[in-house]
Amino acid sequence: MQIWKVMLGLGAACAACCALPLLGIASALAASASALWACAAELLPVAIAIGAVAVVIAGIWVWQKRRAVRSRACACVPSPKGIEDAKT
Repeated sequence: MQIWKVMLGLGAACAACCALPLLGIASALAASASALWACAAELLPVAIAIGAVAVVIAGIWVWQKRRAVRSRACACVPSPKGIEDAKT
C-alpha cells in the first residue's frame, strides 16, 4: 500500500467524522426553521417585539457612540491664548 493512499484514507475518515456533527446541526437548524415557518402567524408578534427591542438597543448604541465622539471634540480646555486674554 502506498503512503499517499493511507494519508488520503485517514484524511477522508477524519473529514467524515468531523462532518457528521455539522450535518446534524445543519439539519436541526433547517427543521426548526421549517417548524417556525409553519406557525409563522403565531410567532409574528414575538418576532416584531424582538425586532423592536433590537432596533432600540442598536439606537442606544449608536447614540452613545455619537455622544462619545462629540465629547472628544469638545473645546472645554481653553487655549493658552485664551488664558492670556482672560488675565488682562
